[in-house]
Amino acid sequence: MKEIWAELAALIPGSTRETVQDDGLKTFLVQGSVASFSLRIASTGLGFITSIFLARLLRAEGYGIYSYALSWALLLSVFAVMGFDKLIVRYLAVYQAEQQWGHMHGMIKRTDQAVLLLSTVLAVAAVVITWSLMTIETTAMRNALVIAFLVLPLYSFIRLKQSALQGMHEVVKGQVPEMIFQPILFLMLLMGAYFLPGRSISAEHAVLLFVMTAACTLVVLTCMVRRSLPGEATAAEPVFETGAWLKTALPLLCIDSMYIINSRTDIIMLGAMKGAVPAGIYNVANRGAEFITFVLVSVNMVLAPTIAALHAQGDKERLQNILTLSARAVLLFSLPVALGLVIFGKDFLTIFGGDFIPGDWALSILSMAQLFNCAMGSVGLLLIMTGHQKQAAIGVAVSAVLNIALNVVLIPLWGIEGAAVATGVSMITWNALYVVWVYKKLGYHTTALGKIDWLVKN
Repeated sequence: MKEIWAELAALIPGSTRETVQDDGLKTFLVQGSVASFSLRIASTGLGFITSIFLARLLRAEGYGIYSYALSWALLLSVFAVMGFDKLIVRYLAVYQAEQQWGHMHGMIKRTDQAVLLLSTVLAVAAVVITWSLMTIETTAMRNALVIAFLVLPLYSFIRLKQSALQGMHEVVKGQVPEMIFQPILFLMLLMGAYFLPGRSISAEHAVLLFVMTAACTLVVLTCMVRRSLPGEATAAEPVFETGAWLKTALPLLCIDSMYIINSRTDIIMLGAMKGAVPAGIYNVANRGAEFITFVLVSVNMVLAPTIAALHAQGDKERLQNILTLSARAVLLFSLPVALGLVIFGKDFLTIFGGDFIPGDWALSILSMAQLFNCAMGSVGLLLIMTGHQKQAAIGVAVSAVLNIALNVVLIPLWGIEGAAVATGVSMITWNALYVVWVYKKLGYHTTALGKIDWLVKN
C-alpha cells in the first residue's frame, strides 16, 4: 500500500495554491488523500456513534421518521444547488490556475444568489404542500418533514461553500466543518437534550437539533471561504458568464438529482409503501454499506481539481496512471470492510438494537454493490471533470429510472431486501455504463483492473 501511494505521489504535478505545473505539488494527492482519509475515518466514527445513539433512542419507528424527513430535505437540496456545487469545483480550479480573478469572484457571487433564491422557494413550497396534504394521523411525520425543510437552504449552502473550498484546493480544510464540527455538535446537543430532567427525545426534536447544527456549520464554512479566497479575486470586478455557467450546470443538476434519487429513493419509497419501521431498519443497513466507500469519497475529493487541471494540460499518460493507482488503493481498503459486513452483518446491526437485525440481508446486498462501485474507480468524477457531464447525466438517469421501477416491483414482494436489490442493480448499471463510455470517449481505463480493452472494445 505504501508503494502505491509513493508511486501515485510521483505522478502529481503542480501546487496547491498556484497551478498544477509548479514543482511543489509532488505529494499533494497523497497528503490530501491521507488527510481526507483520516477525516473520513473520524467522521465515520462520529456518524456511527451518533447513529447508534439515535437508533437506540428513537427505536426503529422514530429513526425511520427522522431518516425519511431528512431524505426528502436532501433530495430537494440537490435541485436548490442546481449543479453549481460540481460546477464551482471545476471552474474555480481553472480560474485560479489561469489567474482569471474577475471570473472567480463573479462565479462565487452568482452561485450564492442563485442558490439563495432556489432553496428559499423550494423550502416554502415544500412546507405548504406537506402541511396541506398530511393528516392529523401522521402528525409526527408531518412535523418532522416541516422542520427538515428548514435545513434545505442551510444544507444547500453548506454544499456550495464546501465545493468552493475544494475548487480552491482547500480540500481537507473544507471537509472539517461538515465532517467533524457538525457531527460533534449534533451529538453534544442530542446528549444534552436527552439528559435534561423530564425530557424525552422524539424524531421531531432530533430533526430540529440537526437544523441547528447545520446553521452553525454554514457560518463556519462561510468564514473559511472568505479567508481562502485570493485577495486578487476579492479585489477584482466580478465577471459574470451566467448563461455559459447555467448551460454547463443543468446537466450537472441532472446528474446530482439522479444520484440522490438512486441513494434516497429506496428510503423514501419504503417509508411511503411500508411505513417508518422498515425505512428505519433499511437506513441503518444502508449507512453500514456506505462505510465501504469512504476511501473512494476521500480520494475523489482530492482528485477532482487535479483531473480538471491535467485534462486541460492534455497530460493523458499521467492522468491514466493516477486513475489506475487510486482505484487499486481504494479497492485494497474497501474489500476487507465489505467482507466484514457480509460475514458479520447481524453482529453489526445488533449494535444499533434488536429492532434492526432484520436488515442483515439488505446489508449484504448493498455491501456487494458498493464494493463493485469502489472497484470501478473515479469513473463518474472523470466524466464530469473533463466536460462530459451530458454522458454522465444519461448514465445516472438510466440508473435512476431503473431504480424506481425495480423499487415499485420489488418492495411489495420482498420489502427491505427488494429495496436493496433495486439500489444494488442500479448502482452496478451506472458504473458499468460509465466505464464503457469513459474508454470510448476519452480512452482511459478507470477500474482497479487497469487495462481492460478486451472488455470495452465491443
